[in-house]
Amino acid sequence: MQGRLTFPPPIHHRLGSLAFRARAESDVEAFLDYFHNSAPSRFEAIGIDMKRFPSREENRERMLKACNLDSPTVVSITLDAEIIGHSSLNPLNPGADAGIHFQIWRENLERQGLAQALVLPLLTFWFRLYSLQSIYADASADHTAINAMMHRFSIPSLGTHIAPSSTFLKERLVHRYQVTRRWLEDRGGLNPEM
Repeated sequence: MQGRLTFPPPIHHRLGSLAFRARAESDVEAFLDYFHNSAPSRFEAIGIDMKRFPSREENRERMLKACNLDSPTVVSITLDAEIIGHSSLNPLNPGADAGIHFQIWRENLERQGLAQALVLPLLTFWFRLYSLQSIYADASADHTAINAMMHRFSIPSLGTHIAPSSTFLKERLVHRYQVTRRWLEDRGGLNPEM
């Protein structure tokens, strides 16, 4: 069910050249710095319980193993070749659906239009790579920025529910949003140029 691993060309943004690519081994330290050196409030907003989070060494080992997979489930987002965020799929059911996560790491780059510039290319990439029919995102109900972005893009809401506690996440109220192939096609995603 996997498509060809093809990344779109860089996006010209007023802040620089915006792109994404498979997470490489050379990216791992930047990921670890983000997860282990950022203020805890960054993670509380998305429901991560840092008390349950693995140690830096455990995370390094896990991330290095994931870099060597033929089919990435994590991509690094770059601005002028510097890693500034990531997107990941979890869970993933190739040919059917997936849950998406998307994060710009640096607070000074939030609300700069980077996420808006990446939404369609990222969704198109994941839909093509895994022949998906839908992608959903759970946004913490109190995370106003992400919920506002979902509304700006007219991404359909499936309502709210209590997301159960998991390995790293706390139980929390979330809004679930769903993007279907049809939604993406109607907005120019999945066309040959993307």
